[in-house]
Amino acid sequence: MDPCIFPLPQVKDVHDISGGALEKWPKRLNAASPRITSKIIYGITVRTLNEDVQLWRRRVSHYGIILKSLNNCKFRNVMDMNAGFGGFAAALTKFPVWVMNVVPFDAKNNTLGIIYERGLYQDQDHSSCDQSKQREQASTDVAEDQEAVSEALVV
Repeated sequence: MDPCIFPLPQVKDVHDISGGALEKWPKRLNAASPRITSKIIYGITVRTLNEDVQLWRRRVSHYGIILKSLNNCKFRNVMDMNAGFGGFAAALTKFPVWVMNVVPFDAKNNTLGIIYERGLYQDQDHSSCDQSKQREQASTDVAEDQEAVSEALVV
C-alpha cells in the first residue's frame, strides 16, 4: 500500500504550508499546483500541465457536441481510469457529473497529489437534475449517444 500513498512535501518552518499555498477554487483547477511548480515529480512541468488542460478542453468540447445527454444529467458518475493530471475531470466541471480519478499503479509518475491539489476530489451537486425529465429523454438520448460514440470511435 505504501507506493499508493503520496506524502505531503516537507516544510522548513512550522508556519509554512506543506508543499505551498493553493489557489482558491475554481482558479486552482487550471493553475499549476505546488507539486508541479516545485518540480518534485520528475518530468512534470507547468508546460505539460497546460498542454494537458488544453487537450482535455478540446476533447470534452467535442464530447459535449456529440453526447447530447451529457448536459442533462444523463451521466452522473464517470471514472477516469488513467487520470494523469485530472484534465478530463477538470474539463468536465461545466457538466453536472462527478469524476472518480484513478492513477494506475504502474503509471510512470504518481500524480494523485497533483489531482488533489487541483481540487478534483470533491463531489458535485446533482440536485438540479430533474429525474422525470431524464426518463422522458432516456430512450432517445441513449440511442443518439450510442450512435455518436460509435462514430467517434471510428474517427
